[in-house]
Amino acid sequence: MNSSIENSTPTVEYYYYYDDNSPEVVSVAAPFIVPMMGYVYPIVAILTILMNGLVVTVFTRKMRTPTSIILVALAISDTLTCLCMLPDSVYLYTLKNYKTYLPYRWCVYRHYIVGDLYRVTRTWSNWITVVLGLQRYIVVRLPFKAKQISSSRNSIIACVVACVIAVTVHLNLFLFIEVHQLPVTSETNETLPDGCYLTVPEFYIEAVGDIGKAVWMYYLISGTFSRFLPCLLLLVSTCLLVYELRKGQRFVVTACQNASSKRNTKQITQFVVAILVIFLISELHDAVAFGIYVYEIASDRLASILTQKVDAIWDYTGVMLSLVGFQCNFWIYLLMSSQFRSALKSLCLSPYRQETETTTTSQSYLQENRSLIKVTKINSDK
Repeated sequence: MNSSIENSTPTVEYYYYYDDNSPEVVSVAAPFIVPMMGYVYPIVAILTILMNGLVVTVFTRKMRTPTSIILVALAISDTLTCLCMLPDSVYLYTLKNYKTYLPYRWCVYRHYIVGDLYRVTRTWSNWITVVLGLQRYIVVRLPFKAKQISSSRNSIIACVVACVIAVTVHLNLFLFIEVHQLPVTSETNETLPDGCYLTVPEFYIEAVGDIGKAVWMYYLISGTFSRFLPCLLLLVSTCLLVYELRKGQRFVVTACQNASSKRNTKQITQFVVAILVIFLISELHDAVAFGIYVYEIASDRLASILTQKVDAIWDYTGVMLSLVGFQCNFWIYLLMSSQFRSALKSLCLSPYRQETETTTTSQSYLQENRSLIKVTKINSDK
């Protein structure tokens, strides 16, 4: 658990008190992880955050629809996921601090933000994507009821419910582990920054009784609701959407009478399908890992397929795949939606237009004043 960002195969020593009180460290499972997390991840994460800012601005100012509400929530959840991981990536791998033990303050940040909050925001992103797929299928399949079912109010409620599910699924994480300060001294008795070690709280052990059973039950429940179930629902909804698209004009909402509205509806459906496919490509990686872990638990052969080293590499790869998926969303909007391109262009040109309009107004006002002065002068001469 200590050797990766999101290691999903717990070891016995992680869930019990450390006997040697050794400070927490982060080991590197493979050489490629350092440049990948130290250089590639920060650059892509910063670009994703900036592009998501554009997405939120465009959808909230220029394209307010029930679908855009879900897309804004998706951009916010993706941004929070990037923000959880970005400082840790820079501190550990860009600045090469993985070579020593973790200071206490950074250990607290890494445990509660990178470990716990990251899982919550990523699960929230997964369920918002599920909401997006289901909402679009309702629009396509039930055009007469779409306005009532897929209203703006219901979209907001669905996004809030997705957030509640994500917090509930991972609430156990915030109670399960305590982070303690650990004084560290060198061989020359020089005082160094405090390290940290992790323990399971006594109240938690007394409450659950069998700590091992409680750990595996939590893992199975959280894995089902954060990985397996979202991927399954999205796989089904994506296949149904693609099927409807192949049937031609059936996906067009009956209320749309003009060709422009029909074209916009078609484009929205197509880029939603593209988002769902990209999501499945990135998240199925974790769903497969979850299936392997379940098999290992059921057969009592822990780490028999995914060893600790392979598991760490698998987790880092999943982190990068999810980040690439976040990045692709903006380009899907830009390349597949003419309405989004027009709204973005209008947003970017609005300051220039405002300045032009101000200049024109000032010139007109000046010309009117000059004309008034000229008329006044003529009248006075007479």
